[in-house]
Amino acid sequence: MKTTLIIVLNLANGKTKDLSISALRADLTAEEVEKAVSKIVSTKFFLIDNAEVTGCKKAFFRTVEEKAILA
Repeated sequence: MKTTLIIVLNLANGKTKDLSISALRADLTAEEVEKAVSKIVSTKFFLIDNAEVTGCKKAFFRTVEEKAILA
């Protein structure tokens, strides 16, 4: 199974954008995600469609099972 962290970012233009991170530590905490989002906002790290990130709407883990049909 493959687990991805999805962070839904709020933008200054009222829209949202998903940030997907697939290389995760198994013991990642909510506090660490909050700190990362805070750093993204304070440093203005991303500019998406000319809009700054203003915060986080939500963050969650998405786990997907892949089953090969052809190898």
